[in-house]
Amino acid sequence: MALFKTGRISTVNPSLNLDCEKQDPEMKAKVRPMRSEGRLLPKTEMSKTPAFAGELSIGEVRIPELSRTLVLARLQSTTTGTQAAVLPELIDARLLWLDGAQLRLTGVERVGDRDYAQTWSVELG
Repeated sequence: MALFKTGRISTVNPSLNLDCEKQDPEMKAKVRPMRSEGRLLPKTEMSKTPAFAGELSIGEVRIPELSRTLVLARLQSTTTGTQAAVLPELIDARLLWLDGAQLRLTGVERVGDRDYAQTWSVELG
C-alpha cells in the first residue's frame, strides 16, 4: 500500500503537494463506484458497469483550509505511464469492511465544486 508524503498535486487542495512513498509493492485494484452524485446505484446497474483498474493508495493528508488531517483514497492509472487519477479522490475515506481481497471504502468525492457521498467496492489483485 502506498502512503502519501510531499510532491504530487491533490485535487482536494491543488496548492498542496502529495507524493506516494512506497511501503509495500503497488496495490493493484479494480474499483466500482456504488453511487452517482451521492445516490446509490441500483444493483443491476452496478453489476453492468465495468470496474476501473489502477493502483490503489490510501493515506493521511493535512488540509490547511479545513485545519485537519483527512484520509484520502486514490485510484491512479497504471497503463498511461503517468500518475493520472482514474477516479476522483475519496476524501475522508473509511474502511467499511474487508474480506480477503474484497473491501469497501466510503467517503466524499469532489466533482467540480460539489461534494457527493461515494462508496467504492474494491477488488485487490
